[in-house]
Amino acid sequence: MKNYECDPLDNIPADSREERVMEVDELEETVLLHEPNVSGPAVVNFSFNRSEASSAVESQRAKTVSVATGHQAKARAAGADKGQVSEKETLKISAVISHIRTQSRASEAQVALMISPLTQELLNKEKTLEAKNSEIDELQTALEIMRNKNYDLQTAVSLMDKRHAALEEVCQLAHLADTIEPTSHEHAANLGEIRFEQ
Repeated sequence: MKNYECDPLDNIPADSREERVMEVDELEETVLLHEPNVSGPAVVNFSFNRSEASSAVESQRAKTVSVATGHQAKARAAGADKGQVSEKETLKISAVISHIRTQSRASEAQVALMISPLTQELLNKEKTLEAKNSEIDELQTALEIMRNKNYDLQTAVSLMDKRHAALEEVCQLAHLADTIEPTSHEHAANLGEIRFEQ
């Protein structure tokens, strides 16, 4: 049996990422069909320890080989067709699955560690933004109150201007009445009143 590189993605003879994903899916289905008694995840999170992770991958490979060898013997005896997964392909795909599971768990932990300061900073900025929004709301309310007061003052000034204009007209009429000379009829009536009083 050949030893394979630690990075199992290089060992997959696929032209694109989609084909690799399809191969992994096919292997998972094959392993599930051939291993009904296996329970639990194939790889446990090893807290980023590469030596333990690689030994776990090797043990998983050995387990897969033993299971695959037993099933292949049964399949050959039963007259299996060409659709069966070879031992080499099973090892490759099993290594890929183990690698993906290990890396995905490690990636989740790394992402959580990297994101936590950004999340905290985002929360702080959100609080600051809420405070600024409340200040803006208060200023808008004060501005609306000032606009209402300004409108009321303009209305009052307009009314005062109208009253002032009316008073000005009355004063002009009174002054005009004082300056007009009495007519002859009114003058005669006034003389008659004066004579009557004497």
